[in-house]
Amino acid sequence: MEIISVDASYGGATHDSFIWTNHPLRQHLEQLSRNESIWLLGYALRKYIMTPITNTVPGSQEAHYTSVHVRTRNVIERTIGLLKARFRCLLVHTVRHYAPEVAASIVNVCVVLHNMTVKSKIPAPTLTDEYATSEGTMQLHHTHHDLSQSSSAELNEGLAARRALVSRLWSSRASTNKKNIDYSEKHYNV
Repeated sequence: MEIISVDASYGGATHDSFIWTNHPLRQHLEQLSRNESIWLLGYALRKYIMTPITNTVPGSQEAHYTSVHVRTRNVIERTIGLLKARFRCLLVHTVRHYAPEVAASIVNVCVVLHNMTVKSKIPAPTLTDEYATSEGTMQLHHTHHDLSQSSSAELNEGLAARRALVSRLWSSRASTNKKNIDYSEKHYNV
């Protein structure tokens, strides 16, 4: 689980949706999404950012889509967990008082070293249950979708793109059931 992009230029209290809104990759993906099917996970719904559908009926198209979404999002969460397990200085309880530039450099170096260990197939340590629970709780407190940043046009485009993806996933489900499809991280744009 290699990390292909990191932005450590904002302080730890900055919400990820603010960082995303101001990230140059966002504009690039907006341009790509005009011509290609590219989806990110975990932010406000856009035509290039997919969100799960809550309160789905079991066995429905929407439930199938949400199941695939959750499995894909899990790859991201596991990658972040591995990074924090390798470099405990990134854990929420490890408070360090560095200048923002130094803190950003620490994060960037940890990501580079993480990628090197992944490529070298060096096994990662695991977080203790206490750390994992604490980190998960902190993530829940910081995870929300700020719909106030969405215009109705962006939201409608996102809803249309998600409906199309739900339909496509449902249609391809029959062939997926016949084959043993690997839902690993290499099959998704996350």
